[in-house]
Amino acid sequence: MRPRGPARKPPAFAVEHLREAIAGGHVVCRVPAEGPFRPDARSYGVEVLCRLRHPAFGQLYPDVFIQLAEKNGLIAELTDAVVRQAFSDWRKWYEHGLTMRLAINVSPELLDGSAWATAFSHAVTNSESPRSTLRWKSPNRRPRRRANPPSTFSPGSS
Repeated sequence: MRPRGPARKPPAFAVEHLREAIAGGHVVCRVPAEGPFRPDARSYGVEVLCRLRHPAFGQLYPDVFIQLAEKNGLIAELTDAVVRQAFSDWRKWYEHGLTMRLAINVSPELLDGSAWATAFSHAVTNSESPRSTLRWKSPNRRPRRRANPPSTFSPGSS
């Protein structure tokens, strides 16, 4: 017979786990189609959805890590990882003859006068993806005010 005692609670996903996931390349983009695929179409629209595939916690959905990223100043790094992967995926699709229109969710915090939005705009301009293939989406939340959010986006960096 096993001794009875309190069950061990697994550790909660914390900011250090999020940093580890971003630095370790565990940010995953999912791209479900926004419309039905047609065999004769050459252009499709997809919404880029962010997930984390953490070695210790498995697959995590945004409700676990987005607010943690915003609260701890990691939202720019997380968004940069998503954007780099989305652009990389877009290039692969383009090389195979598909034109994808990307919709990327961006935290209102990054669009509210931060240097991130400017850096992102320059990255899109300098990338080979046409602006018409990209659409920003912002959740309906009020941004938290923060002095000088970091601007870390650099196209092609990992």
